Amino acid sequence: MASPVRTSARYAGAMVAAALLLGLAACDPTPDPTGGPESSATAPAATGPAPAPSPDPAPTCPGGVALDRPDRAVSTAYAVTGWFVLTSPDRCATRATVQGAHAIGADTLVTFGAPLVPASPADLRPGGDDDRFSGFTVDGEDGYDHAVARTGGGKVRHVYTYAAKATFDDATLFCPGRDGRSTTAQGTFTWWLLPVEGGYSECDSPSRRYDLVVASSPTTDADTLLIDDAERFGVAVFLGLPKPAPDPRTPYVADGSYTQTLGGFTSRVLAGWDARHGQRSAFAGVYQSLETAVFTDEATWAPNLRVYELQHRIVGFRLPRDKQRVLVSPYADLRRGATPVSAVRPALQRIADTAAGTRMVLAPQDGGGTGRVGAFRPGERDRRVRADLRAVVGDTK
Repeated sequence: MASPVRTSARYAGAMVAAALLLGLAACDPTPDPTGGPESSATAPAATGPAPAPSPDPAPTCPGGVALDRPDRAVSTAYAVTGWFVLTSPDRCATRATVQGAHAIGADTLVTFGAPLVPASPADLRPGGDDDRFSGFTVDGEDGYDHAVARTGGGKVRHVYTYAAKATFDDATLFCPGRDGRSTTAQGTFTWWLLPVEGGYSECDSPSRRYDLVVASSPTTDADTLLIDDAERFGVAVFLGLPKPAPDPRTPYVADGSYTQTLGGFTSRVLAGWDARHGQRSAFAGVYQSLETAVFTDEATWAPNLRVYELQHRIVGFRLPRDKQRVLVSPYADLRRGATPVSAVRPALQRIADTAAGTRMVLAPQDGGGTGRVGAFRPGERDRRVRADLRAVVGDTK
């Protein structure tokens, strides 16, 4: 049975399409008293050193900001109470972000997930195009060759890379021998061999074919710094899910050729978040980083909906009940001749149907960031679009 379009009083509201703004109201400010944390699958012990813990805070930051004495004053309480933020492994930068947002009335911070990007063995070796991955080795051995040797006589089908601002601890390493961590002069790498047959936590591939995922990480976990400070200021955080790369033919739609591999990787990421943040009051849920439009042609957007259905199901499987919130921010092209207003409700209903038992928060974007839904006063309805906007909005009224 189709679920009704979800509405919220707390985390739902209007998206402000400037790159960092998200308008949110409030829906469920306290954890569900009936849904205590549910344990996720226990990860096997992993080899290799654990990521370095966050360093002890320096007494002050540039400008004399004392990390141990946060300024919780609200100077101006704006109607927009939620913000997209970029995380940083720098404690002072994180404090400036959280304290600055709180000072203007923020109660919610949202991060974007990085894309899981198709790559090649050459990208992992010296001379590769991305220096974040071109130094991947394991105990001095070529990292790709090491992974192939761990397939048990099988093969690596595809390679994917993930440039993270967070670290991956042992809870993300489900499969001893096929998952691991390597710290080199070039940085810290975490790698997984995911069976091509898919699944949330399988280790063995009946066909002995695997997809290799390699993540590069800083030494300090930026997500933890953000959540630490969010708790000091009483602010909720939605962490961004990993997302697929766009389809080169239709850049606003996901590359659907590796959705199952994305799901296996998402399962590992969420297991790590559960271990680190599952008991943290500031961790409110996840943000669906793959933003999608409201639509009339579901077939075109089907790859996005498949990602939604898979990732939201994994959220329900991996996170405690009180953290199973998925913030989704659809947008619309409502210019004349584009998506009719009558299509909005059924499209939102279809998006809501991907909730898979999680509590979905719909936060529609206002469209200003794409130039597709301009704001105008009633008296400007019949005026021609400004000349400097016609290349984006179209030459229309």
